[in-house]
Amino acid sequence: MPTEALSSIEMLALSRLFDKSTSRGKSIREEVEPGEYEFDFTINVQGRMVIREDYKSRIVAKAQPWTLLMLLADKVNEAKLSKLVAQAAEIDKSDARVAEFKERVNSAMQEIKAPTETRCKGTVKADAVVQPVGKTVHAA
Repeated sequence: MPTEALSSIEMLALSRLFDKSTSRGKSIREEVEPGEYEFDFTINVQGRMVIREDYKSRIVAKAQPWTLLMLLADKVNEAKLSKLVAQAAEIDKSDARVAEFKERVNSAMQEIKAPTETRCKGTVKADAVVQPVGKTVHAA
């Protein structure tokens, strides 16, 4: 598809608008019979796009918090584990011990997460009105 006539901003806006419409894609496909179709249409697209700054992110799953919890749970028998789970349900989230423990665990996990730091492109949000100007569609 020759896209040289469109700027990078126009192409990005169109790609985001098409991404939004993919949830309709399967139902629309049901409406179209197999075959070859020729089409020629013009649309007017008017909208606004916001592109956020790039950011750095770490792959938190690499630290495997559930595996850590499993290893800790392996240190106690079933009765003790059940008792600990019941106690945890009773502790207020604002308890200082909770924050202290999270800090200790996060500190220990930093060594695992540090090498996973990745530069991510900022999010893109595009909203637009698409209006058909003229169109011709027929089976080839």
